[in-house]
Amino acid sequence: MKRFPIGRTVGAACVLVATLSSGRASAQDAQQAQGPMTVEPLQAGWTFAPDVKVTHFDGASRTLGGAYVGWVIDNTLMIGGAGYWLTDSNHTRQLSYGGALIEWRQGADQPIGFSVKGLFGAGTATVPQTVTLFGIDPNHGGGMPPSPTNLGTATIGFREDFFVAEPQLDLLLRLAPHVHLHVGGGYRAVSNAQGLEPEIRGATGSVSLEFGPWSHR
Repeated sequence: MKRFPIGRTVGAACVLVATLSSGRASAQDAQQAQGPMTVEPLQAGWTFAPDVKVTHFDGASRTLGGAYVGWVIDNTLMIGGAGYWLTDSNHTRQLSYGGALIEWRQGADQPIGFSVKGLFGAGTATVPQTVTLFGIDPNHGGGMPPSPTNLGTATIGFREDFFVAEPQLDLLLRLAPHVHLHVGGGYRAVSNAQGLEPEIRGATGSVSLEFGPWSHR
């Protein structure tokens, strides 16, 4: 009868168990890797908000009315459009602009969140300017050529189109599942206004009440 050393036998058994365990773990890992993949759809929906801005325009504080509408993706990214106009406009003072609106949000599903957004587009403005009027005196006599006569001053509205970029930072207050209050501030930068940029550009403060996003999965 042959004798097998116990140490060698135990060692061989340990090697066999380790090999089988390793093979089973590898098989389980392979099965998990080849298992079905679950893809969660992103939450998305429309949102709308009336918006009121207080802004510096033509050397004073003015009020702008407007609104924005957009498509919100996963409560984080909004892509849409916005438009604003001066509420106390007249024939010498007007301002309106609008364009594409992009917003990145954080904590929109929490009681308090924030967002960074930017409006990029175009607009038109009429800015009052005081000018001095000169004319020719019809009663001028004598042999000398008539000289221009100062007829006084007048206020004239100068209209120009412009490009606009308006970045803004907002605080988001969640009032209800689909209602948010946005309070923020930004700056309206303009270009191509033919010298009227200082009167048109300026800081802005904004308050808007947003309804949405009305989302689905």
